Amino acid sequence: MRASDPSIIEHLLTIPQAQTKIFDLEWQSAFYTVFHQTKTSKLLHTVCMAPIVFSLFALASYVDVSSASLIDAFAAQTAFNGAFIAMLVFAIWYLIMDLTIGLVSLPIVVAFWLLANVFNSALGANGVYVALGTLILFSFIQTVSHQPESVPPPHSGSNAFVPFGKWMQSSTLPQKIKVFFLFPVFTLVELVSAPRLLPVQILRLMHRFGYKQALAKLTDERAKRVLESGDYNAY
Repeated sequence: MRASDPSIIEHLLTIPQAQTKIFDLEWQSAFYTVFHQTKTSKLLHTVCMAPIVFSLFALASYVDVSSASLIDAFAAQTAFNGAFIAMLVFAIWYLIMDLTIGLVSLPIVVAFWLLANVFNSALGANGVYVALGTLILFSFIQTVSHQPESVPPPHSGSNAFVPFGKWMQSSTLPQKIKVFFLFPVFTLVELVSAPRLLPVQILRLMHRFGYKQALAKLTDERAKRVLESGDYNAY
């Protein structure tokens, strides 16, 4: 089971391993399932995640790298800027996570690069504020969507996942205050988590069309073990 005295990092990130196992698609998929149990959370994350990742590309497009472009006739749209670097990093990252998912996601990250440049050209300097606003808004929506979910350790005050309603009744005022003040941190975690979870969204969508059904079943079983035990190592 989990330690009785969680670290500050655990309180801030809930499960720090999520930020280190960034190349393990099966692990990320299982723990995405653990922390997204309600229909509302699943729907809002599906709607919000791509705009968050695109907004990161849009912001990156304002970082000048070179005056060159991939296609001279479409210089503005194919500029070698920060968004191009982001495209390369994300493409390689997703291919390492899983070859098939990486190949499926490749057109998406290429489109994000191209559209980020269009965004940059259309909005100019104001686009930075629009992209930042979009990041904060959609990350906040994802954070709020978690509230009806069971409260996980260590925020539950125990070694178990506690239903939200029960936690509201049984938790102490200091526990509620602590979670309230951590809300901005949770929003930031949602923001930085979007890039590593976009391939999970793609994988889950492919599961719906019959892709790797054995893995889909295994993912649900792993998530169930973690939820029932409250032990993140039960994966």
